[in-house]
Amino acid sequence: MRRRRRWYRLKLVPVITLALVLGIFWLVEHNLRSTITAFAEAQAYWTANEAVHHAVLEKVVTETSYRDLIYVDKDAQGKVTLMQANWPKVNQVASQAALAIQTTLEDLPKKDLRFPVGQVFGSKLFAAYGPAIKLVLVPVGTVQVRAYDDFESAGINQTRHRIYLKIDSRVSVIVPLVKSTVEVQSRVPIADTIIVGPVPNFLLGEFGMVTKPSM
Repeated sequence: MRRRRRWYRLKLVPVITLALVLGIFWLVEHNLRSTITAFAEAQAYWTANEAVHHAVLEKVVTETSYRDLIYVDKDAQGKVTLMQANWPKVNQVASQAALAIQTTLEDLPKKDLRFPVGQVFGSKLFAAYGPAIKLVLVPVGTVQVRAYDDFESAGINQTRHRIYLKIDSRVSVIVPLVKSTVEVQSRVPIADTIIVGPVPNFLLGEFGMVTKPSM
């Protein structure tokens, strides 16, 4: 009888061990997933956004000037009478930016992240400690780039006209327990100038619109 009980207990040990392992896995899977997801997505957004800015500043801004993008006509007194977008150049810049960004995102290396345990347990003591997890970013779809502009006061009788790119990209975030997609929206200035004197009432071809700047 005692042998049967001993045999039964020995047989029960692996069952209990397996149950504990499965229970721990379940806790990790359910309790940590949301925290790891939020942490990984935040890191992915920051990494991708930084890569987008770097690609545009390095491959586009250094080769682009305001005069390349905007035609400016003046009267005999030097007053600006017309501002018009140079559409072929604008489209070229947008295409160059999209290609540079796509290439940069595809070449992003795997990144080791230190996952802070304190974020899970609310402990300040372990806020800077935690296991290392490997973050992998994979571009999803194509990068969308559009040119926009805006005006702002730059002092007495002066107006700053700034041209920038709005970039929409998506990256797939892959870390242990998590695979999700992050949408990254970036805005990168590519050229600007200071207009001295009154701004013309109408800007023809202002990247697809005829508008009157509100100052």
